[in-house]
Amino acid sequence: EVGHRWVAFIPLLWESDPYVLLCQRSLAHWNLFAGFDAPSPVGLNQQWTRPNGDGSFTSEYVTPVAFTSLDLYAMGMIPPGDVPPFFFVRNAYAFSPPNDPYGDPWNADSPVVTSVDFSGERMDVTIDQIVGTLGPRTPPFGSAQTHFRHAFVLVVPPGEPVHVDSIVWVDAMRLMWENFFPASTRGFGSVDTRLQ
Repeated sequence: EVGHRWVAFIPLLWESDPYVLLCQRSLAHWNLFAGFDAPSPVGLNQQWTRPNGDGSFTSEYVTPVAFTSLDLYAMGMIPPGDVPPFFFVRNAYAFSPPNDPYGDPWNADSPVVTSVDFSGERMDVTIDQIVGTLGPRTPPFGSAQTHFRHAFVLVVPPGEPVHVDSIVWVDAMRLMWENFFPASTRGFGSVDTRLQ
């Protein structure tokens, strides 16, 4: 969940729904109607939404993921001047495949969907609008923490044996995270998972 502490909580206070960028079910992930410069790991199911140039949009599952410039600004890793404009789609319609009642084609109860097409009104947003309404990030770029220490802990029920396979799996996840975090932050962030 690294990243959620900073990102996916940027409201657009000038909108009637300030949380228009967020998945309406959880208000904790970018929704598929938000289009950024990268497929964010904070996005709903790793989707990346792009305009098709004809008033329609495609949101599709993408791997690998990387934090968007807006994410990196919110995390204190880049200055606001390095955040390009992004967009969201207002009043989306004409979903293919059809969306569920929540407006979320990736409903956990629905079949797996890797691509969704839809239409709607594109609304562009700039970092100046965000800083102008929310104020600058504190602490600002240059003073914000970018190197982190994370511990990976294996929890087992009391009295249960610890299986070697579980230890090997946790250690593999730990090593994967040490590589993923710098790559997904474009080298602006780093993490140390050593216990000593």
